[in-house]
Amino acid sequence: MCYVAIIAKVAEVGDPLVEGVIKVALHDKAVTNDDGFGFIKLVENDFKICKTMEMSEANKLLDDVVMNDFAGVHFRIATHGAKNIGNVHWWRSGKWAFAHNGTVWGEGRKSYFGTSSLQAEKADSLEFFEKLLDSLNRNKKDFPKRIAQILRDNVDRHGLYGRGFLIDLEKQLVYGFGDLQAYLLNGSYMVICSADTDWDCIDYTTFGDLFFQKEQTGAVEVLHSKIEGGWVWNIRTKKMKVLETHEWVDKTEEKKDETKDKEEENKKLPLPADHLLSDKDENWKRYQDEQEEILDSDYGSNTRIWDYDDQELFSTAYKVNSFLSRGFEKRANYYKGKIKP
Repeated sequence: MCYVAIIAKVAEVGDPLVEGVIKVALHDKAVTNDDGFGFIKLVENDFKICKTMEMSEANKLLDDVVMNDFAGVHFRIATHGAKNIGNVHWWRSGKWAFAHNGTVWGEGRKSYFGTSSLQAEKADSLEFFEKLLDSLNRNKKDFPKRIAQILRDNVDRHGLYGRGFLIDLEKQLVYGFGDLQAYLLNGSYMVICSADTDWDCIDYTTFGDLFFQKEQTGAVEVLHSKIEGGWVWNIRTKKMKVLETHEWVDKTEEKKDETKDKEEENKKLPLPADHLLSDKDENWKRYQDEQEEILDSDYGSNTRIWDYDDQELFSTAYKVNSFLSRGFEKRANYYKGKIKP
């Protein structure tokens, strides 16, 4: 997948040692994610976005990343959408900018990444951003918790997987989502990124397209933390506020696990007691015959069948009493109407 990060200067003055470390680490990520390089930076209270498809140009842009109070980078590996400058991340529309690391499962895709995904015109992340913009532009309340909820709703609705950033360019607020890594380097720079990052180099320099690491003495203190959920970073105050404490990325898996747990629990429920079916019921004999048929079948005597829509296995009367015994009155009443007097 791609690599996306924001870099914020949290100290009053920069730290040349840390700046060199950041540039080396970002260069290493760019080398392995080279289908396009996108940069966003805050210059004199205005945001500027730069994109390139060339590694040599990306090296030059990396020099500017740590020279500003705030910057963001995105290095792409193309999975859906053509390899062109239009699909390079950090897109801007009005007061919003967006970059993402991951995939989009929804929007009618036939398979993971879609069919012939690299032949598609647009990157799936760009398609998602366009749909997110529709929701944001209809919204009349842009306080942080409301924006975070809109972002979360769109993530769930369109099947977005991964992590990334949505920036309110006017208010200078960065909304983060998904599982991210946060690094505080020497107390001077905060780097929040989509993957574990090595900070083992000191500095670098370039000569043409060649990249050289500098060996220097000195050490950088690296504090590392994992972030999961929704949060907002205030560029002006250099402070973060957690908006949602639950995990985003695993929400779908959690739902699957909950459904599976319920199914396992249902299997442990006792079958409806025989006395719930009246011996005067015209379906009684049919019910008994079906039970014998099930026990004699390949399912085995210890297997319970819970497919209530299989008319060949279960009588209508059995369904009624089964649902009643488990408290599903509405569905029981539905099948009651199918029993002929």
